[in-house]
Amino acid sequence: MKKHFYNTIGLKGEEYQKAIKNAKTQCERILTILKFKKSPMTPFEILDEYEKHYPSCPVTSIRRALTNLTDQGLLEKCETMGMGIYGMPNNKWKLK
Repeated sequence: MKKHFYNTIGLKGEEYQKAIKNAKTQCERILTILKFKKSPMTPFEILDEYEKHYPSCPVTSIRRALTNLTDQGLLEKCETMGMGIYGMPNNKWKLK
């Protein structure tokens, strides 16, 4: 079973189900962005593209989705890196 949301804050009931759905939707949207762009992207580049089309989300959610999608065999981390907004190098991801 694919895990999209990690319930570290103890959500229950409808709130928990909504969080799972939101995390799954974020993963689907990120896959769409990477399919459309057809080039490796950093989490911040994905976030910039994400916010052009969908409601804002934290970069930590983008990173969580990238990890999950990589674990599922859908993405791979690239050898190349790009600059993040804090002046530090960031890994890039691409479709597998």
